Amino acid sequence: MKSRSKSALFSLLLLAAAIVVFLNALWAFEAVRTLATNASWLAHSWQVVHQVERVLGSAVSAETGERGYLISGSVSYLEPYTTARQELPGELARLQALTSDNPTQLDRIRDLRATVERRMLILQKAIAMRRQG
Repeated sequence: MKSRSKSALFSLLLLAAAIVVFLNALWAFEAVRTLATNASWLAHSWQVVHQVERVLGSAVSAETGERGYLISGSVSYLEPYTTARQELPGELARLQALTSDNPTQLDRIRDLRATVERRMLILQKAIAMRRQG
């Protein structure tokens, strides 16, 4: 009888250990999945930050080129401005696409787009005035 009760106890303990191992494996897989999801969101956030920096860099280049032209009158200074005018719409569209999953950020991107467009109009008018003398 003792052997039978020891065998039953051993079977029960083995079953309990198997359940614990199974639950631990489930927890580990869930932790890895969560980690992968978080890493994906982190990479996405860095893409957005990088794209914002590209937009800002292009806007600053446009202003720098405009300012150089206004001061010197040399058309060569307009190269950064011209490049920025060509690249900014695509850069803003990419930024908007990257934030399409976040309505709050989309509102901010729309405001940024409007601000950049207004600023580019101001630069364009200043360049036109300089050309006219």
